[in-house]
Amino acid sequence: RRMSSQSKLSFVRIVVDDMHRAEQFYTGTFGLRRTAMTDADDGLEVVLQGDGDMSLALYHWKDRRAFALGSAQQIGFVVDDVDMVYESAIAAGAQPAQPPTDYDGSVRAAFVHDPDGHNIELIRWG
Repeated sequence: RRMSSQSKLSFVRIVVDDMHRAEQFYTGTFGLRRTAMTDADDGLEVVLQGDGDMSLALYHWKDRRAFALGSAQQIGFVVDDVDMVYESAIAAGAQPAQPPTDYDGSVRAAFVHDPDGHNIELIRWG
């Protein structure tokens, strides 16, 4: 059932343990740039954006409360060169999850876990 007003997916927010490390990872590996920062009493949020409309918000709890990663989340990046970005991500601190693999002859994908353990898919269509 559709809502009566239009909606547009705008951002994804992930909780990170080390804001500096996370920001360096996403700006260095994927070319995202900081577009906003909010320093609140309980947390720090940095918003990163690439060329599209979507933003990635990194959130850090100042009291360093523990957080558990869910198994259902995944961040996807469409890239021109899966192999190069995969190697770059690992060099920047990501853990390999699945090396670059071809699917159906037209799709190439790989998976890594960012320094906080979030699952990232790197994909090239066609």
